[in-house]
Formats: sequence, structure tokens, C-alpha cells
Amino acid sequence: MNLKIGEVIYRLRKEHHLTQEQLAQAIGVSVPAVSKWETGTTYPDITLLPKIAQFFECSIDELMAYEQKLTPQQINQWVVECKELANKRLFGEMIEKCTGYLRQYPKSNELKLAIASFYLMEKGFAPKDILDDLSKQVISLLEEVASGTDASLMNQANYLLAGIYIQNQEDEKAEKILLQMPRLTFHPDDLLIAIYLQRKENKEVKQRIQRRLFNHLSSIRITLGHYRQFCVKQNQSLMTERLLQIEGALIELFELEALFRVSYTLEKIIFFSRQHREEEVMSQLTKIIDQLEHTTMKMPTPLFGELELNESLQSERFPGLLLQLIVTDPTFEGIRSRKEYPELIKRLEGILQAD
Repeated sequence: MNLKIGEVIYRLRKEHHLTQEQLAQAIGVSVPAVSKWETGTTYPDITLLPKIAQFFECSIDELMAYEQKLTPQQINQWVVECKELANKRLFGEMIEKCTGYLRQYPKSNELKLAIASFYLMEKGFAPKDILDDLSKQVISLLEEVASGTDASLMNQANYLLAGIYIQNQEDEKAEKILLQMPRLTFHPDDLLIAIYLQRKENKEVKQRIQRRLFNHLSSIRITLGHYRQFCVKQNQSLMTERLLQIEGALIELFELEALFRVSYTLEKIIFFSRQHREEEVMSQLTKIIDQLEHTTMKMPTPLFGELELNESLQSERFPGLLLQLIVTDPTFEGIRSRKEYPELIKRLEGILQAD
């Protein structure tokens, strides 16, 4: 068995900007001993491993260059744990926990992608004093994944990186990534479903069909959103409203209200506010608060019963974001003089207190 412990010690020593003499002194061994470890001539005595690991603040597994293959279930469970910390606004502990996982499994691109994606979702809720660091970590993690060898992970990382570059108005970087990404004209599931149908593997067929359908619908919603943004910039209010109606019909037709109705209703509220249509704003605002007060929609929906879908209505932070929006955003200035306004604010505050 070829142990790579010497390579790991060398890398960690360089990362900590230490000489062999400084490391030897800290561990309590001779300089030639450290030199022999790093060249692979000898290995450290087993009794020294805990001391070396403690000195470098790493695990013995990492020191031995041993990394257990992570399962998607493990990664998902860790993300859920970190999300619970974020929901409690314990962002420092959240980052520390994620950093610990990354330190323990430094070669797992699956973990890096999962944590980068999680950080992206949490950026909108994080306090301003950590936003810059969080953004840098996201880009760093995605760049590491994008330089890997797994094509699927690379494409996902590049897609997210391109989105970040667009937000940062670094269009040339985003365009370069997107033009280099492969254009797939088919999905393997389209043929795999046919295979599993022939084998009568019904559960596998159902899962793959539902996943493909859900992904298609999500893609359509994203494209409709882009179309709306274009129409808004072109001052095409009738077409913008028509596109909103189409999205609403899709959500209702495919029974996805529990997932998307809150965010969809918020999009309508913002649209009506910009059109100075206060009556409709108040109507939609009342509807969305009703939904937040009665989060009893069943999940998952019958059409997607084999999938694990997150219910957006259960977001503990959405009421706070909505309250901040309608109280501070200039777009909603027109409704603040209406007699129903104080009661709606009171109801939102009540939802927050109940949480």
C-alpha cells in the first residue's frame, strides 16, 4: 500500500508557510525525520499522527490521504443541517460547519458543488458583513469543480458560474463559459425510460418520468421569467401580464401551488405595483398572506409523488422578506396610505412572531 502521508504533510506545511525546521520543532522530531516523511523514504510513527493532525487542524484520515466516498444522502443531510442553522440566522455556525465538511473531504467535488449551491441560495438572507466572503467562497468552490474531470459536475458548476458572472456584469466571462459548454440535444433518461418500461421496472420509470417532467416545467418557468424581464425593459406591459397568466395556468394545471404559488403571487404583486394598480396589489397581497397563514397544502403533489420537493410555503424567512419589501421598497409607496394596509402589516408581523 502506497501511503501519501508525506505528500500531505508537505502540502500542509507549505500552506502554513512553515519550514521543515519549524514543523520538526513543533512536533518534537528532527529535521531529517520531516525530510524523510516528505520524500516518502519513511512514514511518521503512528503515535505521532494525532499530534501532527492536531497541529495542522485536520483529521487523521486527511493526513493519511484517505477519503471515504460520500453518498448523495450524506451530502443532502449535511445541507439540511446547515440550512437549519441559516434559518435560525446562525450564519457563522453555518459557515463553520460547511468549512469543516470541506476540510474533512477536500477532494469531493460533489460536496463542493452542493455547498456552493447552498451558499448561493442563502446569499439573499445573509447579513451584509459576510456577503463578500460568501460570494468569494462560492466562486472559488465552483471554479474548483469546473476544473475537475466529472463532466456532469463541471457543466453544473460552469452554469452557476456563468449566472454569477452575469449578475456581476462580467458578461465576457459568462459568454466564454456558456459558448464552451456542450449543447445536448437529447437526455439519456429519454432512452432509459424506454428500457425500464420494457423491463417493467415501474418505480424507476415513474421516478425518471416525473423528474424529466418537473425539470421541463422548471425550465419553462425560467424562460418565461426571462421573457418577462425583456418585456418589462421594452415597456410591453400587456405581454408581461400575459406571460404571468401563462405561468399561473401552468402552476395550476400541474398542481404545483404548494411549491410556486407564493413566489408567483409575489411576482404579480411587484408587477401590479409598478403599474400603479393598487386595488390588484392589495388583493394579491391579501391572498399571499392568507397562504402564509394556512400552509396546509399537501406535498408532494400526485403528479410528482416520487420526488423529494421542497415546499416553498414553509420558508421561515419569506414573511420577513415580504414585510421588509412592502414597508421599505419605493415600488409599494402607493398602497401605504390605504386603510387596509396597517391590518396586512399586523398579520405579517403575527406570522413572524408565530414562527
